[in-house]
Amino acid sequence: MKKILIKNQQGMALVTILVLLMLLSLIGSTALFSSNTGKKISANYRYAADALQNADAGIADAARQILNKTIVGNGQAGWNQSGSTTGFSNSFTVSYVTRTDNAGNRAIAYDGTGKPYYQIDSVGYSSGANGVERKIKVVIQLKHSGSTFDCGIFGDDWVAMKGQGYVDSFDSNAGAWTAEGIRRNGNIGTNAKGSGVIDLIGQSDIYGNAIVGPEGAPTDVTTSGQAQVFGEKTVASEKKDMTPKQDPGGGIPLTLSGTMTISGGEYRVSSIQLSGQNTVTINGNVTLYVDGNFKTAGQSKLKINDGASLTMYVNGNIDMDGQGIVNLNQKAEKVIVYGTESCQDLKLAGQSVLYAAIYAPKANATFTGQADIFGSVISKNITVTGQGSIHYDEALKNQGGGGGAVTGYKMISWKEF
Repeated sequence: MKKILIKNQQGMALVTILVLLMLLSLIGSTALFSSNTGKKISANYRYAADALQNADAGIADAARQILNKTIVGNGQAGWNQSGSTTGFSNSFTVSYVTRTDNAGNRAIAYDGTGKPYYQIDSVGYSSGANGVERKIKVVIQLKHSGSTFDCGIFGDDWVAMKGQGYVDSFDSNAGAWTAEGIRRNGNIGTNAKGSGVIDLIGQSDIYGNAIVGPEGAPTDVTTSGQAQVFGEKTVASEKKDMTPKQDPGGGIPLTLSGTMTISGGEYRVSSIQLSGQNTVTINGNVTLYVDGNFKTAGQSKLKINDGASLTMYVNGNIDMDGQGIVNLNQKAEKVIVYGTESCQDLKLAGQSVLYAAIYAPKANATFTGQADIFGSVISKNITVTGQGSIHYDEALKNQGGGGGAVTGYKMISWKEF
């Protein structure tokens, strides 16, 4: 058999192997390069994420300090304040949100409750790499609980008005009340539902809204005679909190006797029973804890001097006839009366004029005669007869009066820059 000789093929296997090794080396180098690049990208992402988290921590820190009043603005459009307590790598600056008018004047932007919007500029730095930072700008709005005294009268179970009494409003910060129906924010309300839970009879006019409880209907507000609601008959979206206030305890023991003056401080009395021409004068900022009943009759009175204030916790019943409480400030916020859970009855009679805010959620309230209230009354139920009227002091809505506390914040905008 004839053999075929292949010439010049010596060493081809070696060349092939060398080529394959070069290819493998190239592939390995490429893979190694890609791996190193991936590690760098991953590290950069981690550093950037770290910086962003630190910037977010700065936002949360600033908001917390605003809520805790560690950071307090001065009311000037150019105000700002810095500081960080997180222990992380960040810094922030808090300022008011401002608006510029056509004349170029800057003014603080306020929300519907008269509170300023805050702007927080936060910078977060990476703890693993120098020069890596993220910047965030947010605008927050403080959230407030609803004011305890957010309407003229409120009865948890019902509101009944009979006779010639009416409800309107005024703002003691703007001046004294002048005439019926000038301001029409004298809302009345109840947590209940069903026909007649707000019942207006005779000439009982409401210069404001009549609001029934959730799942009720506007028709649950009933009127007869010449009674009118000049606002809307409407339904609340949620129930009003009617949790009774608790007696905080404490107070310097005090015995009331005849005519006397009480200076600023906290005091505890067994009861308040004033008659004849007895006058107890409050001079300064006074808190009274009353273990029993609070009752006035005849020409007797509890007088709050101009510039003084009274906060009273009553564990018994409240019965004011005659002059009752005389508030020379003519501002309801200067006299706050809390009926605790054991306060079952609230009566206001005669021709007394009362500038006060009363919160007695377990009390049956009755107003008779020509008694006028300038402020707000919140109770289990309310019956108004005769010619007595309620003039809701709108200053109570945003100035505390037992409510309106800051409960948190809402983020209006968030952006990275």
